[in-house]
Amino acid sequence: MAWRIATDKMRQAKMFCATAMQRRMDQQKMYRRLYRLKMKHGIYPTKIEDFKVIKGDLVEIIRGRDEGKQGRVKRVLRQSETAIVEGLNLRYGRGQGKAGDKQSKMKESPILLKNLALVDEDTGIPTPIDWKYQQLQSDKDRYHRVRQSIVSGEIIPTSKLAKPQRKLKECHPSKDTPPSWARARSWIGPW
Repeated sequence: MAWRIATDKMRQAKMFCATAMQRRMDQQKMYRRLYRLKMKHGIYPTKIEDFKVIKGDLVEIIRGRDEGKQGRVKRVLRQSETAIVEGLNLRYGRGQGKAGDKQSKMKESPILLKNLALVDEDTGIPTPIDWKYQQLQSDKDRYHRVRQSIVSGEIIPTSKLAKPQRKLKECHPSKDTPPSWARARSWIGPW
C-alpha cells in the first residue's frame, strides 16, 4: 500500500521533470525517503486524508525527553511524518543577529507523529480517535469526515489555523460569475 502511494507520487512528478535523468534522480530520492522512514523509524507513509494531527491541535508527547508535556501544533511536515509543537522539543539553533554576528537561540525541532497523542479539549487527557461521517447542516445529502474522541465521545473540531487562508479576487461585475452563484449547488445527480 505504501509503495503504491509512492509510485503514484512519482508518476505525478514525471510531468514536471524535463529529462529521463531528472526523473530517475527524483525516483531515487523518493525511495531513499521511504527506506529511511521504514528502517529508522519503523513507519510507512500515511495518506494525506488519514493524518490524525493537524495544525492548531492540542497534543501531548507520549515518548521522548518532553514526555507528558502538552502544546499546540505549529506545523505538520507530511513527507517526514513529523510535526513542530509550540514550545516543546527545543534545540539550540545558530543564526545571525541584527548586527550580523552569530547567535544561538532555542528553536522547536520536529517530533515524529507516532510520538504524539491528540488531547481531548474537554477532559484534557490524551485520546485515540475514530473517524466518523457527519451530515452537513447546509446540505442533508452530503457528509464530511470528522475526528471523534474515544475517551469522551465528542467530535474534535478542526482548528481555524488548519484551513487555508485564501483571498478571493474581486470579480468584474459584468464579465465574471459572482461567487455566490459559483458556490450554489446547481446539479443533483441520480444518486
